[in-house]
Amino acid sequence: MKTVLHLSRAVFSKNNDQQFTNSLTRIKEADQIAEAINKRLNEIQKKLKPKNC
Repeated sequence: MKTVLHLSRAVFSKNNDQQFTNSLTRIKEADQIAEAINKRLNEIQKKLKPKNC
């Protein structure tokens, strides 16, 4: 019985690790997208400022 519990915990732990890794990957991708959007917005603001002054 102890062996079964040990094996089930090991399998569950790997599943959680994989889910955690996938979450981190999605967060990293979202962060890169947000950074690209911010960069583009800053470029647009720089182009618009001289026209408004």
